[in-house]
Amino acid sequence: MNKKKMIIIIVVLMIGLVLASGCLKRQAPAVQPTPTPATTATPKIEPTKGPSEPKVDVAVVYERVTDGALYGRSNADMINLLKQVNPSFIFRGFWRWEPVPESKATAKTEISQLGGTQAELDFVLKGNYTYEDLRVAISGIKQQMPNTVFVSAIPAQRIRGIEKDDLTGEILGKDKTFEMALDPTKWGISLSKDDAQKQLGDLLGWTPGNAYYPDITNPNYQTFLLDMAKKQIDSGADAVWIDMLFSQAVLLEKQTKDANHPGVKESFEASSKIVDEIHKYGVSKGKNILVGSWRDSIDLPYTQPKLDFITLSPTTEMIATQTLDHAWWSDKRARITEKFGNIPIYVFIDWANNDSPIVTFSQKLSISEQRTFLVNANNFFKNEGMIFVLPLHGGFMGNNANLLSFGNQKVYDSLAPQFETYTTVETISTGN
Repeated sequence: MNKKKMIIIIVVLMIGLVLASGCLKRQAPAVQPTPTPATTATPKIEPTKGPSEPKVDVAVVYERVTDGALYGRSNADMINLLKQVNPSFIFRGFWRWEPVPESKATAKTEISQLGGTQAELDFVLKGNYTYEDLRVAISGIKQQMPNTVFVSAIPAQRIRGIEKDDLTGEILGKDKTFEMALDPTKWGISLSKDDAQKQLGDLLGWTPGNAYYPDITNPNYQTFLLDMAKKQIDSGADAVWIDMLFSQAVLLEKQTKDANHPGVKESFEASSKIVDEIHKYGVSKGKNILVGSWRDSIDLPYTQPKLDFITLSPTTEMIATQTLDHAWWSDKRARITEKFGNIPIYVFIDWANNDSPIVTFSQKLSISEQRTFLVNANNFFKNEGMIFVLPLHGGFMGNNANLLSFGNQKVYDSLAPQFETYTTVETISTGN
């Protein structure tokens, strides 16, 4: 059983020990929950459609397009690398985990208001982690590759203790963020808010007060999450990928064993509303904004959300053995197609903890094995009717990583001498 499944099972079991009812899940940068089939029959439902998506021939991961200064890569270098690969789809081009300052000029004041440290300020300044840097990067990419879809990314599983609304700039103190934290008693589940948040914090690596697992049904949190997406759209993003968008509904269903439980239904509807509101905001800006997430919602007996694309990841075991089972993947594609119609499915090597797929790929496979896996995976998923997202740059390799990009970065990079897979990525993308 892979690490992600174990985390979800442990969360559910621990909360279940406190009561017969509870909920929740996950840390950063991204752990994919595995849905459990609903106890009631799941009817076949005609999918609803969002905006049309352009044809994608080549997709790459590049998280973040602004972080080149951390390892000696300029914006021009980043754009040149992308141009050589010429992707139709840049996935997770910007990941918002911590509050993002508006610009370097305002960063010191904003970090101070957030109770941040000098180290956090240094990261923002050296790593170009501002919206001004994002706008500049996307603008440069679009000048060279105007038809490329730039996909930004936001998390639906965490809110910091002291936050900033990305769109309005409002600083949200702990009273406001705690008000947005998930409280199982809202649905008559006898597990206190404090106990739920403490258990999740212990499991997921943060201390309540420093961060919380938010409640997707909370109107204030919905505004906060939507404002993150809106800010990235205003900065030039063409699509928004939302991590763990439906995890609350899935976890409540696992715990209550009732797919029609009010908490499950309300959580599902709230998550679907986020998708709809992002689409509406795009239309208001004259853009067809695409929205994607994991397949988490698929086993719940409701009309599926209007997602424009779905993401999957091979497991650590698949990467370790370099084995991709046709029957397993064919079943995943068939289930998604049944519920969503002919929706694009993107498969990327996911990351999150110290035992994620990208950890296995980067730390346990040799350079030669990595190259072979990329070639085989690309061919395999093409035959399966899916799109393999090539790992150009990005992916947290774990706190225990020994092989670091350029000797000092725990983020995977295909050009780093420790990995040297860029030529393979380029060859696959160009067909040469």
